[in-house]
Amino acid sequence: MSLSFSQPCHGDVAGKLAVRETSFAIKIELSTFYRIIDRVQPRLVRVHRRPKSDQSLGQAISATDGAAHSLDDARGSVAESLVSRMEKMEPAASAEKAAPSARRTTEAGRGVAFGSKQQLSERVAAYVREGIMIGQFPAGDFVRTEHLAAELGVSQTPVREAMMVLHSEGSVRWEPRRGYRVVPMTEQDVRDLFQLQAYIAGELAARAAGLLDDATLARLGAIQEQLARAERARNDDLVDRLNHEIHRTINKASNSFRMASLLNVTVGYVPLRFFGEIEGWSAASANDHSAIFAALREKDPDRARSAMNDHIRHVGELLVEHLRVHGVLR
Repeated sequence: MSLSFSQPCHGDVAGKLAVRETSFAIKIELSTFYRIIDRVQPRLVRVHRRPKSDQSLGQAISATDGAAHSLDDARGSVAESLVSRMEKMEPAASAEKAAPSARRTTEAGRGVAFGSKQQLSERVAAYVREGIMIGQFPAGDFVRTEHLAAELGVSQTPVREAMMVLHSEGSVRWEPRRGYRVVPMTEQDVRDLFQLQAYIAGELAARAAGLLDDATLARLGAIQEQLARAERARNDDLVDRLNHEIHRTINKASNSFRMASLLNVTVGYVPLRFFGEIEGWSAASANDHSAIFAALREKDPDRARSAMNDHIRHVGELLVEHLRVHGVLR
């Protein structure tokens, strides 16, 4: 277990000393905790041995209770000490927050901002999830937490948390004494993902059809014109941003927050940062939206649902083809 703290700004000598002092104190507290565990562990191990008599059973239970209480006391003591130490760090932390925050980027040039409001472990999970989708983490390979932590410039704790989340999703599989192995992805997996997205996005569009006012529809039309020009100019980044704004506006207009949140979960599996590298995606955004807008202007929920469904399935097939060509799918 390790605790790491961001360095304060160079001009804040007092802040540096406070962080260094507190870090050292925490290490001492943790060292004490581990020594207690070392003493308690043999007593817990003895419980697994089969007692030869009722008296032995009673002694085993007593030993277990004593060990448990010792461990709880140690945990409580360390927790209280850590809270106290962290409270003393607040002045140094305040000085650090006043300094400009750094944006971490990886050597792969993916530009992942790890300073957002999203939890660090969630950001790491999104990075690996997307990396699996594009083949950065090949099927069957092990994802080494220490290497990934070094690559992203974070500690191993959020990386381990992220890998546990991905294991629960089925993206990786934990193998004892070996680590997390990437689970192969099939064409059906990708199609299932987009089929789910298509259903939810279609329903949101249907609900928005009767709620979008003329001013919002006019704004969407203007954004779509910008998107079409960006697509002709091969400005994939701008196409991506404008496409996101169009879908976000439609989803928000549906007044179905929970359903939109579910859609966001499924979108998390799509490699959006590589939007421009997938043949046909920009063109799909420029061409498929016309049928959606026509249905929204006519306030026809059934046509809006069908047009959005077709659009999402179309981009899903483009991704399947891209992944097939690059040998990602199994």
